[in-house]
Amino acid sequence: MVAGNLMTIRHETSSLCYADVVRIDSQIRCCNKLSGTVVIDLTNTTRTSTAAFARLILMRRRLMKSGGDLFVSGLGGQAVALYKTHRLTDLLPHVNDV
Repeated sequence: MVAGNLMTIRHETSSLCYADVVRIDSQIRCCNKLSGTVVIDLTNTTRTSTAAFARLILMRRRLMKSGGDLFVSGLGGQAVALYKTHRLTDLLPHVNDV
């Protein structure tokens, strides 16, 4: 993970859907964090949709083009099962500690 310009966003609800990720993306853009590292903390989230993961991957690609990066942390429940089933490790890295 890149040290320095770090933004952590904690998703507080038990599920993560596409619309939630759109709101997170808006938050990142409003804070002008396109060149820093963003960590999405999903500690409280046990369910997620495939579409939400797909949108996070697209966000990561955009951030990487501008010199930033995006990671997820705190995966558990159905969310981690989906993450592992679709082998998202290379597309959307997971960090254990925020």
